[in-house]
Amino acid sequence: MLTPTLARAQHAQFSGRIFDEANGTPLSGVRIDIAELGRATTTDSLGAFLLRGLTRGVFIVTLRKIGYDSGSLQIQIEDQDSLSAEILMSMSPQRLGTLRVEAARPSRYNERLREFDQRRAMGFGRFLDWTDFEGREGQTVSRLLSSRIPGLSIIRGKWGERLGSRRDGLCELNVYVNGVLTPGLNLLTLNAEDIIGFEFYSLSSTPLAFMGTGDRDGGPQCGTALFWLK
Repeated sequence: MLTPTLARAQHAQFSGRIFDEANGTPLSGVRIDIAELGRATTTDSLGAFLLRGLTRGVFIVTLRKIGYDSGSLQIQIEDQDSLSAEILMSMSPQRLGTLRVEAARPSRYNERLREFDQRRAMGFGRFLDWTDFEGREGQTVSRLLSSRIPGLSIIRGKWGERLGSRRDGLCELNVYVNGVLTPGLNLLTLNAEDIIGFEFYSLSSTPLAFMGTGDRDGGPQCGTALFWLK
């Protein structure tokens, strides 16, 4: 899901349209919610929505629809503002009911993965844990991630392989390793078995803590990825 383009007028409201990212069709029945203001609405048959009577401040808007990835975006309302947006939502892969028996995570990783667990519990973004990487020494990290995470692309060059946005193969993600911003991380330098957690966020679902870094050609406007290593 992409960050909206905002336009201002003379009314305190937030409006726009929401579309399917894959085919561009309008999405009806998307719930748009500003919990802090107790305001919510759903899109109509044209994918349009309107929230009136908003007060001044910075708010998180959440978007949900069955069968699609949930997401959030931040808006800033000034007096007599009108913000408009066009938003894309991605379909969630269908999940079949299965019984999965998992080994317990080694306790020595618990403290390092504390923030990972907290964000996964919130339900935004996509996550792989240590069991997804264990025993994968025969696979490259780039192949493993691109096959598991919709929306990811691999940018290849003489410097190796980097993570990018599938919507723009030249748009490089912000990448963190164990909580430290690591620009230009070459995926070929990573061993899959050393990874104990991975997080991927589209632009609209990137946590606010990771929105303050990046440059014009990359960074959080393209999405954010976090690696957690042993």
